[in-house]
Amino acid sequence: MGSHVAWFKGILGSDHAVTSAEDPGLLRAHSTDWARRWAPEPGQEAALLLSPGTEDEVEAIVRYAFEHRIPLVPQGGNTGLVGGSTPTGPGEVILSMRRLNRVVSLDEEEGVLECEAGCVLEALK
Repeated sequence: MGSHVAWFKGILGSDHAVTSAEDPGLLRAHSTDWARRWAPEPGQEAALLLSPGTEDEVEAIVRYAFEHRIPLVPQGGNTGLVGGSTPTGPGEVILSMRRLNRVVSLDEEEGVLECEAGCVLEALK
């Protein structure tokens, strides 16, 4: 995974491509669902947390992961209650959308809000 980590850090910078060795607490927090019901077994934690800030970065990450058969676990706000955004095996990479949290448009008349994938409903309210 070492050469892959270097590639991801080159795209996102060290602050937004974090390994479990660099910050195990951060990886643990992103590996556990909001209700604290779902979490990987010890030794099965994700290897890396990626937090892209643009759609282009997401596209580059997904393309690279596909080409190198790296399993991605996408996370929006990580507030789900069914464990769907929690990693289940070693070597998986969490793709967090937390930095993609902007409102794109709001049509108050129609009651339509368009936002990025990392927006959390509590913050939008």
